[in-house]
Amino acid sequence: MDETVVADTGVVSYLTKPLDPLAVTYRRMIGSARIALSFQSVVELVGADFSSRRLAIFGSIRRATIRLPHTEATDPYYSLVTQMRQQLRRSKSLGSDASDADAWIIASALEY
Repeated sequence: MDETVVADTGVVSYLTKPLDPLAVTYRRMIGSARIALSFQSVVELVGADFSSRRLAIFGSIRRATIRLPHTEATDPYYSLVTQMRQQLRRSKSLGSDASDADAWIIASALEY
């Protein structure tokens, strides 16, 4: 069975800059795994202010990814993630700064 990784918006953004050291690191980490993108990441990346070169690279990445749509089944996961985020904020723990966009990406990954 092929491995799949759900990539955050920032990871894919770096992948559109092939020579960036973080892009190299992310490509190494992803390896031969297939990339899945949350609906949230797709929306954020489609609206990004990329050069025509980066847009072309993103187009290639997008065509090769699994798209994780928002469905009714995503909503309970979002609720779970936001509850966890609240707990992390109360304890001032890592992850407490996750945005709503991050919560949707995490919810999509959990549903997937």
